[in-house]
Amino acid sequence: MNAMAGNAPWELSFSYGRALQQPVLQAWQGKPENSKAAQNALYKRAKLNGAAALWQLFNGDGKRINSGYS
Repeated sequence: MNAMAGNAPWELSFSYGRALQQPVLQAWQGKPENSKAAQNALYKRAKLNGAAALWQLFNGDGKRINSGYS
């Protein structure tokens, strides 16, 4: 997407909001006792979404996949 934008002075990105929210809501389920699991889910998704925005892709085991992009 950024390669097609040419020499734009800004980076383009997708909105990762829902990708952050869904796993957290599923882990939490509105129960106080699930707070730690929800925090862990948020941390994991934030890390993966941030990596995706930088083209640093990971497989399901957390191992980095060489995307061929920089």
